[in-house]
Amino acid sequence: MYNFQKTALLAFAILLMGCAKQQVNTAKALNNEETRSEIMETIINDDKMISQFLDKMINNEQAKMMLVEKRESIKVKEMMAEISNDTTKAGMMM
Repeated sequence: MYNFQKTALLAFAILLMGCAKQQVNTAKALNNEETRSEIMETIINDDKMISQFLDKMINNEQAKMMLVEKRESIKVKEMMAEISNDTTKAGMMM
């Protein structure tokens, strides 16, 4: 009887652990905009995670090209803002 109880308890524990383990469908989670945003915020706000993420991006040619393009785009926007500010200031002086 005691062995049966131990076996039943062990089987129940194994069954409970199997049910508690959740399978996460990454693609499905990332398709949800709110979940995707939460994941990105979590990564961005964690020094270790963002470092690991950037390392992976640098080791991926497509991601590396996107980073370069984004950097160039930011530089152009900054230059346009500077020109706009300079033009506004020049107009105020006249």
